[in-house]
Amino acid sequence: MTRALHVLAEHQAVQQRLREEVQGVCKEHEEMSWDTLTSLSFLDAVVKEVVRLYPPVYFWVRTARADSTLPLLFPVTGTDGRVIHEVPVRKNQNVILGLGG
Repeated sequence: MTRALHVLAEHQAVQQRLREEVQGVCKEHEEMSWDTLTSLSFLDAVVKEVVRLYPPVYFWVRTARADSTLPLLFPVTGTDGRVIHEVPVRKNQNVILGLGG
């Protein structure tokens, strides 16, 4: 919430557009229902952008339940010159997933 307020304070045009969207809905409805709140498309976009820029969690740690392989979107070349297309993961091995964008 704090990050969202900070971003809105830095971007006055976004803040104004969001205020107009919310005020427009408040004029039409006495109470803001969940359906009404979720229909605010610009509010949805602002929240998604703030979470993208400032994720509440920067990484997840997961433990493999079975042997598996993770395919790579883009192959990489190892230090020995081999091209790697997938990464093997053993059962009970921890995998760290970075979420920062």
